[in-house]
Amino acid sequence: MAYTSFKDGRSNLYVVDYARKNEVYSDRSEGMKLGTAWLNKSTVVYSHTSGKTSSIISYDLEKHSKKTLIQREGILTSPSVSPDGSKLLFVSDMYGSPQIFLRDNGSGEIRRLTHYGTYNSAPNFSPKGDLIVFVSKLEGSFEICTMNADGSNQRVLTSDNTINDSPHFSPCGRYILYSSLRGGKYVVYVMLFNGDNKRLLRFTDYNEEQPKFVP
Repeated sequence: MAYTSFKDGRSNLYVVDYARKNEVYSDRSEGMKLGTAWLNKSTVVYSHTSGKTSSIISYDLEKHSKKTLIQREGILTSPSVSPDGSKLLFVSDMYGSPQIFLRDNGSGEIRRLTHYGTYNSAPNFSPKGDLIVFVSKLEGSFEICTMNADGSNQRVLTSDNTINDSPHFSPCGRYILYSSLRGGKYVVYVMLFNGDNKRLLRFTDYNEEQPKFVP
């Protein structure tokens, strides 16, 4: 299990063997560590920002090998890995505003996927790797959208004039969970992958954010 915690007074990344309940890796260097994803069963990927410089870093727990996959000034965040581990999604402002990019993990080639709107973020692959769900700022609101894995066929699934965030596919790929700001609180919604049949899932009377399905 990989997570970020401020328990030592700053944003550090920790990887814990949940069965044995022992720490197997930590990044306690200066800066903010966020947005963990798994490249494969033994390699964690995360973003690290220190000063003006941001990086996407991978760490192989078996080989004890740390690599900087991408590094530049500005924003580099929200890494998400395709199911087969061959592609990496991330968000960067390298062209002025936060947009979604795709990195080929074999060649290292980087390609921009989103061009419309001033803010696109929170990308995640579908279980088959053929779709990407993400958040786009459209006319002042934040809506849940999808696109093909190559950036084509971008579709807006919500039109709620509020803040929708943290979209995540179900393991079968049929459903999308997301959080939505309603009446001053974040609540969880579920819908079909095409945007149909939106339903509120209310678990508590408190803010409910960053929902995910159990694999």
